[in-house]
Amino acid sequence: CSRQLGLFLATIQFIGYTLLAFVLRTYVYESQQRKKLLSKNSNIDAPVSTSPSKSIPVPFLLYLGLSLLRAVDLGMTNLAMQYINYPAKTLMKSSRIVFTMLFGVLITKKVYQFMDYF
Repeated sequence: CSRQLGLFLATIQFIGYTLLAFVLRTYVYESQQRKKLLSKNSNIDAPVSTSPSKSIPVPFLLYLGLSLLRAVDLGMTNLAMQYINYPAKTLMKSSRIVFTMLFGVLITKKVYQFMDYF
């Protein structure tokens, strides 16, 4: 029963993420379109800027693929957490930021302030 509950929770999270991503995508797209219309109407006589700010639309299949990967990730995480005791779960969840910061430093060359490590 607990295995089915873990997969059920992962499915609910997947549906929630998909709906929220769709709403966010729609809102951002409409917001960008409104800004374009306002800038066209208000800057008819203004000089054209030299730096184009084109936004590249994200294809729906990319959203779908990322959502499916995230759903598999959530399902596998929920299933794996069933076999770990509570202190280990708490330790793993609280140390997640360490790995995020480590990958940020190693891969994206991000620089953190001294106090960010504490």
